[in-house]
Amino acid sequence: MMDDHTCLQLAPELLIGQVNIQEEIKIMSDVAQNLKTLTSWFFAYILSPAGYNIPVRSELYDFIVDELEKCALLSMKNALASTVKSMRGQKDKLLFFLKYLDDQFNDIADRKPDHVDKSILWDVNKYLQYNPNNLNAINLKAHILSAISIKQFQGIVSEIQNIHRNMITSSSYAENYISRVKPHIARLKKPTQDKMDLIRFIVNNSNVHSSRDYQKRARTPVQLLLKDDTVPTWIDYLHPKPHIRINGIEQTVYHKQQQQFKTAA
Repeated sequence: MMDDHTCLQLAPELLIGQVNIQEEIKIMSDVAQNLKTLTSWFFAYILSPAGYNIPVRSELYDFIVDELEKCALLSMKNALASTVKSMRGQKDKLLFFLKYLDDQFNDIADRKPDHVDKSILWDVNKYLQYNPNNLNAINLKAHILSAISIKQFQGIVSEIQNIHRNMITSSSYAENYISRVKPHIARLKKPTQDKMDLIRFIVNNSNVHSSRDYQKRARTPVQLLLKDDTVPTWIDYLHPKPHIRINGIEQTVYHKQQQQFKTAA
């Protein structure tokens, strides 16, 4: 009997196929490791309240997205390409909490002596990302203490930690959106693009009920986006609402005419 190696030598196409498969396995292994690293960076350095200032995070965000795009190979091409496109389009929204932090730091800096400026507050915010015994934390703390006193440092740490504790780090609007989409995905198992488009249409035109923001409740994502409460819900596209008529005139038209009469008078 011939062993596998001999069989492959006698069938060059099989040998080529084996080499290709081994190469793809290696590529997929490298991609998986890169994705794991990039994901950890994204959560640790981008979405964490403690950490770098806005310009550095913005630059790091773009780097992570570019590297994700390079990972869009083989069977992961479509999924990652869609993720990259979404991340590029949603960058401002995902990083909006940094603007909130920056505004809070402005308020703190206004209450502090002139030598305690916003750059120091961002340095303290970066310091809070580390364990106090971490060498980076020790070095950064020493740098900060070269500009302010230990008492001022401790006070700023306390204030920034309090801001972090009271931050809503994820959007209730996004949570509501995901909670309404996931059941459809689970039910469909392998949804087609047409089904996904239908789900998107229904969700975007259905009322938001569980938002923490009361101004968003009982309004649709489209109404919130367009800031127009007159946009119809999804059911209205299929079945127009009945109109109340007075003397053969639609109610909306009737009220409009009445307003015009009052204005003329």
